[in-house]
Amino acid sequence: MAVIATKYIPNKASGDGEFRQSHNLSETWLVRVDAPPPTTSVAAILTAPGVAYGTAHPSFTSCKAMKWNYSAADGSGLLWAVTIQYFVPIIDINPANGLPADVWSGGGVKVAMPFYKEQNGDIIKNSAGDPLEGMEYDLCFRSYTLVRSYTSLSAADSEMNAVNNRTNSDVWPTLGSYGLADTWKCSITNFSKKVIITSSGATQTAARYWEVTYEMEYKDDTWHSKPWDMGFNEKCDAAGVPSGTGTKRRAILGVEGRPVKQPVALASGVALTPGTPPVALDFDPYKKVNFGTRFGDPA
Repeated sequence: MAVIATKYIPNKASGDGEFRQSHNLSETWLVRVDAPPPTTSVAAILTAPGVAYGTAHPSFTSCKAMKWNYSAADGSGLLWAVTIQYFVPIIDINPANGLPADVWSGGGVKVAMPFYKEQNGDIIKNSAGDPLEGMEYDLCFRSYTLVRSYTSLSAADSEMNAVNNRTNSDVWPTLGSYGLADTWKCSITNFSKKVIITSSGATQTAARYWEVTYEMEYKDDTWHSKPWDMGFNEKCDAAGVPSGTGTKRRAILGVEGRPVKQPVALASGVALTPGTPPVALDFDPYKKVNFGTRFGDPA
């Protein structure tokens, strides 16, 4: 009804290897019981060597106990050979919850962006000195992708709601310190229910969890909206004189004394002289979150 002796069998040890592949190592123990199964449980036989799933091999610590098999070693059912196979796990497991560990990847996203400034910083203008509009150019944004697992949908929802459509409030990633605040934006690209087999000794359980894919896109001049400061009206004082501190408003007039038909560049609410480069406004549409706290650094 119980295991009464366990002995390691060195002459049953075996293994093989291949270039750029994990070692495959097998170790065998002889287990003696006082009564054959089912009187003595199979679980007791399998756990008798004292090697749990994930235990490191004594000589090759990167190889973990990942598979087992057992077979009768005599005709009485009192002797059993238990073999443990060790190799390098392909999937990293988070030891805190037994679910797959974070998986990071990266890439590039090509986007058509408004073209209004040359690479030297000069605003592009026509021959009359007015800014050109409606031009675009291709820009490749760097991106990181994070796949993270959660024990429940409620836990996944809570985290997704906290980071979706948010920009980084602080420098991120901290390694290299190249992402200033508001230069990374988080989006949810996918989330789905998964199943994984978790193990404790010889006991296995089907654990259901939720896998979420986050994408963080980089934009070096921030994710703020920056339209030109342009319009048909300007600020003025009570006498109708253009003034940045004025509390009144008047139509911008052309040389013929009539309201202009095209928007005019403004600065502090007052029309600029023809040929003067326009000024960009700056609006921030996104809430913030600390990416370092929520995601850690890509690794």
